[in-house]
Amino acid sequence: MGERWIPVLAAALGLIGGVAGAVAGGYIANQGQEQRFEEERAARIRDLRIDTYVRFLRAIEDEHSNAGDMPDALFLAAHAEVALLAGGAELRRAAAALTDEVVNYDPEQEQEYTQARDSFIELAHAEIEAST
Repeated sequence: MGERWIPVLAAALGLIGGVAGAVAGGYIANQGQEQRFEEERAARIRDLRIDTYVRFLRAIEDEHSNAGDMPDALFLAAHAEVALLAGGAELRRAAAALTDEVVNYDPEQEQEYTQARDSFIELAHAEIEAST
């Protein structure tokens, strides 16, 4: 090989190496950005679930303190929000059971209400912790 081809070969190898490095760097940066977007999305969903569950529990307690009246629209809407955002069927069932306890409240069955509320809180807490 002649001396004049060595610089051309070196330049070609340098160009190929630079392009390969740029492609690899771009791929790695893109993967990192996608992961960051997924983590941000998961955090937003987690915050939305926390707000929804807290709003539901406030509506439950308010409705419970006004037992005997017709169910409040905010209370029913809060239950619907939980049904939409709950991560699993077990949590949706716990919310439905708690809603039933409040709608069909009997002062002699306060313990059932407390158990249903505590069950919902425990499942909601576990779901929130799992999404961290």
